[in-house]
Amino acid sequence: MEEPADEAKMMAYAREIGADETEFREALSHVTRMPLERFKKIAEALFLIANQISKLAMRNAQQARLIADLRRTQEALRVKSALLEAQSQATMEGILAVDRDGRTLLSNGRFAQMWHIPDEIIASADDNAMLAHVRSQLKDPDGFLRKVAELYGRELEKSRDDLEFLDGRVFDRYSSPLMSDGGNRGRIWFFRDITDLKNTEAELRGEIARRQEAQRAMQSANELYASVLRAATECSIICTGTDANITVFNEGSQRMLGYTQAEALGRNVFDLIHVADEVDAAAADHAEDALAAVKNRTREWLFRRKDGSRFVGLLSVSDMHDSAGCVNGFLGITIDITKRLEAETALRESERNYRELSRELEERVRQRTAQLEASIKELDSFSYSVSHDLKAPLRAIDGFARILLRIFQRSCRGRRKTI
Repeated sequence: MEEPADEAKMMAYAREIGADETEFREALSHVTRMPLERFKKIAEALFLIANQISKLAMRNAQQARLIADLRRTQEALRVKSALLEAQSQATMEGILAVDRDGRTLLSNGRFAQMWHIPDEIIASADDNAMLAHVRSQLKDPDGFLRKVAELYGRELEKSRDDLEFLDGRVFDRYSSPLMSDGGNRGRIWFFRDITDLKNTEAELRGEIARRQEAQRAMQSANELYASVLRAATECSIICTGTDANITVFNEGSQRMLGYTQAEALGRNVFDLIHVADEVDAAAADHAEDALAAVKNRTREWLFRRKDGSRFVGLLSVSDMHDSAGCVNGFLGITIDITKRLEAETALRESERNYRELSRELEERVRQRTAQLEASIKELDSFSYSVSHDLKAPLRAIDGFARILLRIFQRSCRGRRKTI
């Protein structure tokens, strides 16, 4: 302070803020008095020094926090690295991590064991040396190296495929880019021995294929058998044993003969649907029993329905054989040819009617032709008469017209008019 006025201002300020005036005056007495300009310069210097000290303190505090964070990060990395190392060594997969320069970042013991790689090559951390060593073990070494080069050229691409070895082993190979802090640091490879899995899969596929083929064959046979029986609604399919008792009686048989399956099964086929007199006559003609007279032949037979009505059917009978080739029954297929016979009769009647109608039409055509010829002759005669009778009048008219023309020309001469 330079003047007493400044002291008065300071005391007024002390009263304003409620400070003790005596203590404030005592403290003020220890303040060095100096010119105002000097005080301002000293104050500015102190302010600059304080500002620098504050910045240094803040920087030191930030560095201390960064150091603490770095130490914690390093510790976490050491823990993670230890866990990763433990996991990589414990896994059943071979693991290889390579940087972008082809140097090995990480490989576990399982990787060296699976690929039979010597310790000195593993210790060299040279990816090219490893590739040169393992390629001779593969069935397709060129394809293996080509895929590796392709993936190294496509840094963000993932890949999975199978590797086949000359000794029969099969590895599953998976590769993925090694990403860190948003950037590509290299590539990591995982190898898993799936030889047993592939062999088991092949065995299972073979067994499944054989069973499926057998099932398809059995199902196809059953479906064919069932579909034939179901679809043959317009023909009768009857199977019998060697004793002629019915064992199969399809829907077509039920519709054609009127018996239900329950009524027909177990019954003798000759007693149930054949006409005895016809069967006896056929057997007598061939000097055979009834069954021998019908089997392995196709001919027309008279059948008897449940209601007693009869119809003509075309019957074909064949032997059935067991797995040993012995005859164990007979298969009879019958088609009701009643409508066919009726159609044949109707066709014959139609042909007869057609021939009669053709003859009648031919006669009518001849008569009409004769009438037309007579009419044409009459017209020719009429035309001749007309042309002959009109000649004289036409000549007279022509002469008269010529006379009139000459008279008219003389009367109109000089007028340059003509007709």
